[in-house]
Amino acid sequence: MPNRKQQIAGQIAESLVVAELGKRGFLATRFAGNIPDIDILAYRDTKMFSVQVKSVRSGSVSLKANRFLDIDQRGKKQCIKGKRQGKKGCIWVVVFLNEEGGEDYYICKEKDIIESVHKEYSAFLKKNNCQRRRNPESYHHSLTREHLASFKDNWGLFEK
Repeated sequence: MPNRKQQIAGQIAESLVVAELGKRGFLATRFAGNIPDIDILAYRDTKMFSVQVKSVRSGSVSLKANRFLDIDQRGKKQCIKGKRQGKKGCIWVVVFLNEEGGEDYYICKEKDIIESVHKEYSAFLKKNNCQRRRNPESYHHSLTREHLASFKDNWGLFEK
């Protein structure tokens, strides 16, 4: 269960994304945790998008790699069998909330998140002999601004 600060950050990020989509001519509505993997529905000109919003106050986006990858746990070793199928039409908006009060937006398709997790997590496992040192059964993975850099302010994705 997220702590209060995380919940507030998530609420702020979702509200900012709804407002930004509104400025761009979309009707958008938030869901308060009632729909798995969808935080916002956006609609314009017969096009509808499901939107997953992740907020970051500092550091990076924390994810579970096994949400995006098929991973076989063999004792202490993890073996990636392949990528999971992403939700078609799902757009991710990662919002980095800056201490100064501003925010940075990174907008991409869910398949882009899957590709990034696959690339980085595979490299991590290869470097570490397919093992996680502290907790062999952990699937924790982080995406940084650098991983998402090519998607910064990619609001045009909603236009395509």
